[in-house]
Amino acid sequence: MKPTEDINMKMKDPKNDGEGNLVFLGNSGDFIEDEPVEFTVEDKVILTTRVEGKVYAVDGICTHQYAKLAEGDTEGHLVYCNLHFACFDMRTGEALEGPTDTPLGTYEVKESGGSVWIKL
Repeated sequence: MKPTEDINMKMKDPKNDGEGNLVFLGNSGDFIEDEPVEFTVEDKVILTTRVEGKVYAVDGICTHQYAKLAEGDTEGHLVYCNLHFACFDMRTGEALEGPTDTPLGTYEVKESGGSVWIKL
């Protein structure tokens, strides 16, 4: 998978609960353990990573200053901004270390039938 993917296609998952459309990100096999991937979906930068077998998705821009989190480091569930080293939990979006205390937005991820989707 390319480091940055533009997703322009919106699909409905047959298992959608009716609360919104799911956006297809890729095949399950494309999401490799502890390898973050950045996507642009509907003008939003989204960072995904698979940790302990589960795919997580958060806003891909640091809440302190505009910096792409995909350019930072990851360690397990943690992602670090390369600009001022803010640290966020990929599971919850919580800011764990400053210089910010503003959390990242999170996205529900659905993995089904060999595909990965996020709910916007």
